Amino acid sequence: RIVIWNRALEELTGFSKTEMLGKGNAEYAIPLYGERRPALAELVGLPDEDVSREYSSATRHGDVLFAETEAVCKDGRRTVLWLKAAPLRDSDGNVVGAIESILDVTHVRKERQMLFDALETLPVMVCIVRPDYQIPFANRAFREVFGESNGRPCYDYVFGQDGPCAFC
Repeated sequence: RIVIWNRALEELTGFSKTEMLGKGNAEYAIPLYGERRPALAELVGLPDEDVSREYSSATRHGDVLFAETEAVCKDGRRTVLWLKAAPLRDSDGNVVGAIESILDVTHVRKERQMLFDALETLPVMVCIVRPDYQIPFANRAFREVFGESNGRPCYDYVFGQDGPCAFC
């Protein structure tokens, strides 16, 4: 049941607090996703497999869930949302609920794509390496030398090694 629908959600979705407060049966999801689906906050205590069925991009850090998803607002505008959900605990540490925050990052996604488009055309090799050694981006010049990463970690993809390099 919806107990809070703040001004930011009103602006994002186009639905007023009056229209949304008290609604249940996953009706909160309809203004964002066009269908009933569980909020990320409802999945906080569930196994990762259950979470990823609803939010394929979800990751967990401790008992906090993070996800990115797309939504369609009342006016038809498509948005990209970052979600964060965590359990709420009482003074004894018992879970008594959950809270979720939603951030519209559509502009960040567009700017990121503009950056990747610019990096793609540079005549020098550029790649981005995550802390888990995965390479989410390698530009054309890099791929011409090393080929496609196909999900291999950087130490295998670039250096053909079985583990992280000594300088990492």
